[in-house]
Amino acid sequence: MLALVRRSQMLLAFALLLCAPGCSEPAPRPLAPAIASPRAGHVEPRPERAPPTGCRATPSTVYGDEPVVFEIEGFSGASPAAVELLDPAGQALSRATVSVPGAWRPADVPSGDFTLQVGSNRVTCSITVNRELSRATEMLR
Repeated sequence: MLALVRRSQMLLAFALLLCAPGCSEPAPRPLAPAIASPRAGHVEPRPERAPPTGCRATPSTVYGDEPVVFEIEGFSGASPAAVELLDPAGQALSRATVSVPGAWRPADVPSGDFTLQVGSNRVTCSITVNRELSRATEMLR
């Protein structure tokens, strides 16, 4: 009889061990679906527009009262770019904001050699202005 009681106790202990983790915890509840709440004031970042790709002075040397014209090159729909006309010492002679692609005609450019810097990527081109001579005089030389 003692052996039977012992076996019963062992079976009971074994059953409790097997059932303990599952029996003591309640059944898991199903999770509610997660719904992201909209953020107030959230703005999608704008795609960065392409910077200017180049520039050139047309013509590269200007004589007499001819206008100074810079052709700004870039992809269609590019954002406007800041331009700065610099003298040989690097001092700004003129500044503006121009459409890209497009043309820029600075006013009152004196004689000298100048460099145009375009956009934040500092695309450059150069021009020589000679107000003392006309183009016809240069062709005779």
